[in-house]
Amino acid sequence: MCSIACFPIYGFLKRGIDLKVPGCFTGSEHTFDNLYLNSSVIEIVKRLYQNPEMKQLFPNDEERLGYIFSRQVFGTAPSEIIYRIATNFIFGFSDNGIIPDRYRQNFAIADSAELAKEGRLASFVEERFGHLLLDSYSD
Repeated sequence: MCSIACFPIYGFLKRGIDLKVPGCFTGSEHTFDNLYLNSSVIEIVKRLYQNPEMKQLFPNDEERLGYIFSRQVFGTAPSEIIYRIATNFIFGFSDNGIIPDRYRQNFAIADSAELAKEGRLASFVEERFGHLLLDSYSD
């Protein structure tokens, strides 16, 4: 399994996380946690959605997008305002209801930087998202 924590460095994704972690956008077993929720989640979703292996596993566009949002992409925002801005951006582009609001459970309000300083980030992720993840994290 390839679990990747994505920090708010959009250029890092643009420069090629897939070059640094080969194959990270192939397959349905990979998960991504945007620890400082921002619009880079869209880049992750786009790469997963357009990946030929994912298209083969999920030929139906809506099912593929649903799988990505329900099992592969997660995020944590440090404040309610950032959470609302980010989730409205993420879910707002789906006028035809392809991305239901139920996937908002994959996004939470928590200060991941503070949790990391306190040594509690892994346990927070497990507690908050563990039931949704394909594999579990450990401290």
